[in-house]
Amino acid sequence: MSDEGIEQFRVARDIRNEAADCKRCEDQRDYLLQWSPVIRYLSDNIRQLGGDLSSHNIYCRRCTNRKAGGFDPDFGILLCANEMKDQGHLEDTMAHEMVHAYDHLRFKVDWADNLRHAAYTGQLP
Repeated sequence: MSDEGIEQFRVARDIRNEAADCKRCEDQRDYLLQWSPVIRYLSDNIRQLGGDLSSHNIYCRRCTNRKAGGFDPDFGILLCANEMKDQGHLEDTMAHEMVHAYDHLRFKVDWADNLRHAAYTGQLP
């Protein structure tokens, strides 16, 4: 099968499975928000900085590009339901994006106009 054929198959599969993928993602997200030690720790620290991340602004959606998730300070966290391999992958992705949210609140990261800020976030000392 050609690369184009593989991509067409992947897109058709993602569209066909969208409702089930999003439902599974939402169920796992809600479970992790309640029971995952790392997600609860990050949520608590984000809340202490005046932020709020929960099911109302952590979205599970089908994504058209190959990424696991993303963070936007105005909208929250996007989890790409069609790219999640399992609950562990979802937990890792949520934690990664929550670190970006924490950085945004704690260090006033300027995502749009300061490339140093964007390049630094998520890096360990």
